[in-house]
Amino acid sequence: ATWARVARQAEGIRTKLDELGDATLHVEADGTDLRLRVGRMRRWAGVTGRNIPSFELYVSPDWRSVEGVYTADLPSFRSGNIVQGVRLEFRQGRVVRLDAEQGEGFATGQLNSDPGAAMLGEFAVVDRRFSRITRFMANTLYDENHGGPHGSMHVALGQSYANTFSGPSDELTADARRELGFNSSSLHWDLVATTPRRVTAAAPGGKRVVVYEDGEFRL
Repeated sequence: ATWARVARQAEGIRTKLDELGDATLHVEADGTDLRLRVGRMRRWAGVTGRNIPSFELYVSPDWRSVEGVYTADLPSFRSGNIVQGVRLEFRQGRVVRLDAEQGEGFATGQLNSDPGAAMLGEFAVVDRRFSRITRFMANTLYDENHGGPHGSMHVALGQSYANTFSGPSDELTADARRELGFNSSSLHWDLVATTPRRVTAAAPGGKRVVVYEDGEFRL
């Protein structure tokens, strides 16, 4: 019953996110000032029950639009390595600088693993009302769904998700991926932030709306 309630709430939010279209999102938080476009022919996904517990709503943005700085405060456990305090600086869609308090060498190696590893494949937000996960679990499937007092968000370096394409799946060809800014990579690495933040959307028609603040969707 609880899962059904969360799914209904998430579906309402997802519908409103889709109605914003190819909006430009601005993320503001301590150590983060990031802008990106949702992209053409996109739909938001998440809370489907295919990856339980999964409380995130996510989209694969147009990687070419990403500009600014993003900081992840939650540690990441990957391939036997702990990476903590990651700070990414984006210019023209690519990471031009990576700093980390711990595991910087490993993180830099991930970033250089293939040509698409330095670009974004996912942007996701978790509402604190949905998730009861409140601590670092050292398992990405849990950590990317962190709730806690401020909710969470994450970006993923590398591969984008085809299920965020709004058209028929067979139309997302290699040429279409390039044209629409869907990133391609052998990497998909989620980096999670749990500090207070605001996400503001500027829709193509000029309408501005606060999408997320104080750990909750505001739509």
